[in-house]
Amino acid sequence: MRRLFLVAVAAVGFASVTLAEKPSEAKYIPTNSPVAVFVDAVKLKKNLIDLGVPVEKTFEKAKTEKKLEFDNISRLAVFLELFPEANSPVAPVVIATMKEATAKADLPNLMESTIEATIAGKTCIQSKDKIAGQDAFGIAIDDKTVLFGVKSIMETLLKADPKEGDLSKEFEKADLKHDAVIVLAAKPLMIALKEKYGDLDKQIPPAAESFYLAAKTLEAVTLTVDLSEETLLKGVFRSDSAEGAEKVKEALQGGLALASFGLPQIKQQLGGQLPPEAKPLITVIEAIVKTSKFKVDGSTVIMTVARPKNFGK
Repeated sequence: MRRLFLVAVAAVGFASVTLAEKPSEAKYIPTNSPVAVFVDAVKLKKNLIDLGVPVEKTFEKAKTEKKLEFDNISRLAVFLELFPEANSPVAPVVIATMKEATAKADLPNLMESTIEATIAGKTCIQSKDKIAGQDAFGIAIDDKTVLFGVKSIMETLLKADPKEGDLSKEFEKADLKHDAVIVLAAKPLMIALKEKYGDLDKQIPPAAESFYLAAKTLEAVTLTVDLSEETLLKGVFRSDSAEGAEKVKEALQGGLALASFGLPQIKQQLGGQLPPEAKPLITVIEAIVKTSKFKVDGSTVIMTVARPKNFGK
């Protein structure tokens, strides 16, 4: 009996740890959203400063001109809803987590407004600016977390936890211990594109057919960025089969081969447009085009890009 009790305690403890590791942002992902972008603001800021990017000046300007304490944000998650309205290609849901328990105090500054509005029976602050042509609203959902987005999506999120969609499941599995993470759920993306543009099978030009056929086999994509690590960029492309993975690998390699032809023009154009502190971006693009490595593991394609030598110097 004692052994059974110990096993039960251990199981509960394991379950508690597992639940604790579930990203808190996951419960606010719209059901049909196909794309998530996550940023560890603390890590990213440090690594950008190490690369010579003057982010502190940007933060100080925001603080002085708009009273925005961007330096107080520890992590940021953005979930994209595609084609929320006829004339709107995308609408974001943003969740900002603060370092300190200042969410309620920070909210008016983030919204650049003090106008209150009731959404789903809860008091929100209406944003000064519209998003995707719609009024946007924000709310402090706890002492450290701010949620904001357009009215139609906020009404759904604040009434009840949305039904778990494909993106929620993928986001919950993602390792967020990186500077930035992008997660894409293929099924809701293809559904949204089909609803907007109709039968895609009949609209893809022959030159893009191989890329489209490869994309149709995808179930999920996860991209991670680490500016200070040996692996600068890693992409995990999960297909529905080993055959599909081979198609994805060939499509990725073919796409990079095509990009290599235009690389000189891309570098020239960006070189004339980007400020000096953003020049490492050109190095990143060149590394992706020239040094990407691919490995197929069953139905998954793993793409890696090594951090370029003298990166940021």
